[in-house]
Amino acid sequence: MENSCLNLDLGTTSYENAMDVQSKLHDLVRCKKLTNIVLTLMHPHIITIGKTGSNQDIKISQEAISDANIRIVRTNRGGKVTYHGPGQLITYPIINLRELNLGPQKYIFKLEETIIKTLNEFGVKGDRSVGNHGVWVKDAKIAAIGVKISQGISSHGFSINLNPELSYFDFIVPCGIPDKSVCSLHSLGVTTIDSNYFRDTLLKNFSSVFDVSIKTCSSDEIKHIYNIKHNITCT
Repeated sequence: MENSCLNLDLGTTSYENAMDVQSKLHDLVRCKKLTNIVLTLMHPHIITIGKTGSNQDIKISQEAISDANIRIVRTNRGGKVTYHGPGQLITYPIINLRELNLGPQKYIFKLEETIIKTLNEFGVKGDRSVGNHGVWVKDAKIAAIGVKISQGISSHGFSINLNPELSYFDFIVPCGIPDKSVCSLHSLGVTTIDSNYFRDTLLKNFSSVFDVSIKTCSSDEIKHIYNIKHNITCT
């Protein structure tokens, strides 16, 4: 494996903080001042609307959204409306797709392959759905994908439902597909889930599928990454 990649786990962090970190790291990867990096994290309850999304895909009133303590944000990823919250593993790869010779469709295919391989290790058979991105178990979506590619560098990524409260998805039309349901590892009978072990298994499969070596950042390396200045001049 000639290509290397870092993993930075942010724990549970706000959507806004994750977007800020992604923007900063995107510039560093683009300017070749940082190797490819994969962020792993969880978000508090939030509904995000992608570039092709609409408020019409939110099925309850603003008052009900507020009562449920969920925020709604518009974002610059591809795709429509989705929900993030506790019990989901979120993965944001910030990688130079040109160096890996990947176009958008091949990149998404490899993300799906990574997820499918990981689910298989937990006894769940995931699959693709013709015409719909993401990973499915029969007619229920278990993993959603929404990416952005700018100047050959990816951002945003995918979420996998480990054991979230699935009733939150009733508030929306997930990914704008009205006739499909949502599932999780827990709802499929995988009731004991170590999220750290699942994350490590996912990273192992990401490494294999993308043919990159992955190193999880130490605390010192994390501190170094966060302390890099925002104002970067590329040559």
